[in-house]
Amino acid sequence: MTTAREVTWNPVTGCVKTSPGCASCYAERISHRYGSTSLPWTPANAAANIVLHPERLDAPLHWRMPRDVFAGSMTDIFGESVPDAYVADILAVIALASGSTFSIITKRASRMADLLCSERFWDLVAFAAAALAGSAHRIADILRDRVIPNLTLCVTVENDRFVRRVDSLRATPAARRVVVAEPLLGPLPSVVFAGFDAISVGGESAGSSERRLVQPCSHPGHAFDPRAYDERCAGTGWEPKPSALRWVRDLRDRATTAGIEFSLHRISGAVRTPERADEPSTVKPTDRRRTRGGPGEDSEAAVLPLRHSSSSCRPRSMKGWRRPLVDQGLEKVIAEAEAAQS
Repeated sequence: MTTAREVTWNPVTGCVKTSPGCASCYAERISHRYGSTSLPWTPANAAANIVLHPERLDAPLHWRMPRDVFAGSMTDIFGESVPDAYVADILAVIALASGSTFSIITKRASRMADLLCSERFWDLVAFAAAALAGSAHRIADILRDRVIPNLTLCVTVENDRFVRRVDSLRATPAARRVVVAEPLLGPLPSVVFAGFDAISVGGESAGSSERRLVQPCSHPGHAFDPRAYDERCAGTGWEPKPSALRWVRDLRDRATTAGIEFSLHRISGAVRTPERADEPSTVKPTDRRRTRGGPGEDSEAAVLPLRHSSSSCRPRSMKGWRRPLVDQGLEKVIAEAEAAQS
C-alpha cells in the first residue's frame, strides 16, 4: 500500500496577523528569511505582503501520485484580502484532485462559514471547475451536497476568547472538522467538541518564555550537572509547566469523553542562546502522540512529549544529550510539578 506524500501547496502567500496566536507566526519568519516579504504582516502592509499565485493553482491536477496536502501553509486562504472567486478556484481544484487529501487551517472561520454556506459561492466553484476541467460534471455531487469529501477544514483557537471560531466551523459544511489549539496560550473550557473529528494541541514554537508551555527543569540534580538525567525531563533540561499540564489534560479528557481523536504536537519550542553568532537560536523539539476516544491504555498516552531529535535541536545546557522523554501518566507529572513548586 502506497503512503501519500505529505506536501504543502500555496496558491496564495502572505497574511495579516489577527490575534495573539499570530505573534510568533512561523510563516512570517520563513517569508522574511527567504525574502518573499520584508514588511511586518500587519493590515497596513496587506497589499504588499499578500500575493495570489494563479500559476500554481492547477498543480494538484498534474500530480501522478496521491498526496496529503497542507493547502495554504504560508497564508490564510480565507483571509479578507483573498477574493471570493479565487477561494472558489482553490476549492474547485481540491474537488477535482480527488485522489489527494487536503487540509486548510484558518483563523477567519466566520468568513469561511459565510462562503461555504452561500449558494452564490458554490456557483463560483462550479464556474471554476468548468474552466479547469471543461465541465463541472466531475464534481456534480460536491456542488449538490456542498461538501468536498477530500478536504479537512480546521480552525485555530489559542485561548477561550476565540472559541467563536470553533462555533463557526461547526456551522460550516465539511467532510471532516478539526480544532487546532496551537499555539495553546490558555485553557479552553468553553470549547464544545460535538460535531468535530479531532483536536490537535501544541505549544508556542518561538516567542517569549511566558508563552511557551515548558520551563527549565526544576530537578535538584541540574544544579550540579546540567546534563543530569531524571524522569521529569528525561535529560532534555525542560519540563512542562503545571498550568500547561492542566490545560492539556482537560482537553485530552474531554476529547476522550466525546470520542474524538486527540493529538499532542510540539509541547516545547524551547529557545536557547546561540554558542556562535551563526547558530540558529530557536529549538523546535517535536513529537506527536495520538489517542482515540474510548477506554483502554491509549487514553492515558497523552503525556507531554519532549524530544530533541538532532544535534541542532537541543538547549545549550544539554548539548549532546538526546534522550526522548520517558512516558508518564499525566496525573503523576502534574503531582510532581505542583509538589516541586509548593
